[in-house]
Amino acid sequence: MGRISWKKGLDILVSAYSKIARTMPDTRLLIVGYDEEGYGAWIRNLIKRCGLEESVTFAGALLGEDKLAAYAAADVFVLPSYSENFGLAVIEAMACGIPVVISNKVGISQEVRRHNAGVVVELSHDAVSDGIISILRDQEFAKGIAANAERLLKENYDISRIADSMLTVYKEIAEGN
Repeated sequence: MGRISWKKGLDILVSAYSKIARTMPDTRLLIVGYDEEGYGAWIRNLIKRCGLEESVTFAGALLGEDKLAAYAAADVFVLPSYSENFGLAVIEAMACGIPVVISNKVGISQEVRRHNAGVVVELSHDAVSDGIISILRDQEFAKGIAANAERLLKENYDISRIADSMLTVYKEIAEGN
């Protein structure tokens, strides 16, 4: 969700999905985002080399209701990023009740791990596939981490809490603190 870039770890995701597709042939991979770097062609070639053309869909950029529908249709959201400042799409997925698998290179990964609000993995196709499979095969586990994610979001990212924090900071600045 966002953009198709080498940084997002799509090469790792496709390799991980290749492993999953062999043991869980009914799974599907949806890749959502705009491709301003032209990296999508390289990923499509990798998908073809792995024989996954029938089970991987590129949706392009999705906005509004289409974006929400993609989240609603998902069983798991995966971001095996090589480097991610924060991971807004991770927050969006968690807000939609979708269990997440993210690499330890995603900025929010420590918080997700601390709150058991998702599966945080090392950056390898085996670790990513194991994380995805752990969610797909254990619905109770998936529900548990989704519930933990909901609590994390309410405690730390609710708009009223953020607004109160910003107001406090503005008041301190105005008072010269």
